[in-house]
Amino acid sequence: MVTPESIKAGIEAGLACQHVEVVGDGQHFQALVVSAGMAILVAPLTTAVLRAVDEHHVGTASGLNSAVSRSGGLIVVALLGAVLSKSGAALIDALHGATLVGAGLALVSALTAFATLGKAKLKPARAP
Repeated sequence: MVTPESIKAGIEAGLACQHVEVVGDGQHFQALVVSAGMAILVAPLTTAVLRAVDEHHVGTASGLNSAVSRSGGLIVVALLGAVLSKSGAALIDALHGATLVGAGLALVSALTAFATLGKAKLKPARAP
């Protein structure tokens, strides 16, 4: 049974993996741990969001969540292709540019959510 405590534990475990630092030649291990952290983080966040929606809109919320996720994946693949087509110092510049694009898109998303959800009253999550 999914409880708020289990959702919180999953989110905390995923976030903890994001802060692993490896000294020396362990960058591949660090990338693996961070990736695992993202995988652990997504499921409880999705569960928390879908539990906050009333039963009549769960299908729409799930579809929207899936569409946004897929769109994000497409943007990442496009940026990754642009970054990896470079080499040397241009690779680092392209990586910085892609990071700025990602940060800009995250800011636009946050501002859109703030503008559209601004004063909406949140209902307590429904019982499992």
